[in-house]
Amino acid sequence: MQRIIELCQAKGLKKPEVIESGLFVKYIFHRQQDAKQDAKSNALRYEAKIIEYLRINRELNISTAMKILNLSKSRTNSILKNMQQIGNIEKQGVSRATKYILKKR
Repeated sequence: MQRIIELCQAKGLKKPEVIESGLFVKYIFHRQQDAKQDAKSNALRYEAKIIEYLRINRELNISTAMKILNLSKSRTNSILKNMQQIGNIEKQGVSRATKYILKKR
């Protein structure tokens, strides 16, 4: 148990709770509280990479975006869709001919 406590402390997590009841022992491990914040900051970094690429190259397709971000197709599509909803980029074309460009402001 001491090794588990040391590992939790090394990762910056709260000390596990130990609850004894009769013949059983229950351990409660706490997750990192900043997981949502990390996901949000990662999304912002991905969006910044796409915007930087579009400023230089003018247009982007899904396969190039996947390579730039090093993400799966579904996660990349999700990020691009979110950027469209925010109004950062525009989608042009359909299916394989889909390109993304910076939205003119």
